[in-house]
Amino acid sequence: MRSTAQTVELVGGFADLDEVRPVLSVLGRDVAHLGPVGSGSLMKLVNNFVCGVQAASFAEALSMIDAGGLDRNKAVSILTGGAPGSGIVKRIADRIAANDFTPNFALRWMAKDLAYALQDASLEGISLQTATAALSIFQQAIAEGHGNEDFSAVSKSSARRLNS
Repeated sequence: MRSTAQTVELVGGFADLDEVRPVLSVLGRDVAHLGPVGSGSLMKLVNNFVCGVQAASFAEALSMIDAGGLDRNKAVSILTGGAPGSGIVKRIADRIAANDFTPNFALRWMAKDLAYALQDASLEGISLQTATAALSIFQQAIAEGHGNEDFSAVSKSSARRLNS
């Protein structure tokens, strides 16, 4: 299940963006200039850390659903149709339902970006606590052999138990 959504190309540092916009526009649906050199990369990390946190949170929610004996299909329908139903959560739910973890964005790459986001934030004196927790969950999934699968495979990682 490959995503068909086009991306926004995130750029920074161009003196004359209009000159290169035609080339960049072929790569995505839009081009967003975010400021000086490095701004596009920073926004990519922010975007990916938010996606990673949502994926890790959804994986933990599935563990609670399963442990509580809820009907998984009904519970996922409620989550994806309600306030938590962001685009990324819906795409992850679809991948899980289809049992398709063909990499669109590998789980190990998400872990790498979470680690980079934490590193960059730390340099600014910012503690990304949710990214720290998400990275731990992604690292567990990598240790269990899911690193080369799509990052939605974080849902396949073993549930953490308080009495472990």
